[in-house]
Amino acid sequence: MTAETYLTNFQRELIAELSELGSPEDKLNWLIERPAKHLPIPDELAIPEARIPGCLSGLWLQFDNVGTVCFFRSRSESELVQGVASYICDLYSDLSCEAIRNFGPSLVEQVQIDRLLTTTRKRAVHVITSFILSSASEIDTY
Repeated sequence: MTAETYLTNFQRELIAELSELGSPEDKLNWLIERPAKHLPIPDELAIPEARIPGCLSGLWLQFDNVGTVCFFRSRSESELVQGVASYICDLYSDLSCEAIRNFGPSLVEQVQIDRLLTTTRKRAVHVITSFILSSASEIDTY
């Protein structure tokens, strides 16, 4: 079974949509406009104690699972970080923990988000991806 087998149609569409956009500016604008489709972390859970440390613009990440299927949500004070975070969360949501561990950061690398971002924003991508991989590793699938 190939890694592609694990992807849902939704993930395939997400990858295709971003990949098909021409310029970096088009991609950034699409990412910024996209969070309206993503269910963010509610206000009452975006408390200072739950904020991801080390991110300049406030960033909150949430993990949930149903059995071995993972779901991720995000919230940020920055439109761009929220766009990137919601995209990455949606890219990995509704996948099994095993699939996430098998993919590792490759889904994010495939769409080359890091090429669009400054060094500081690239760090946020790393933090988000690490959170997702760490969360998926916490669920025992055996």
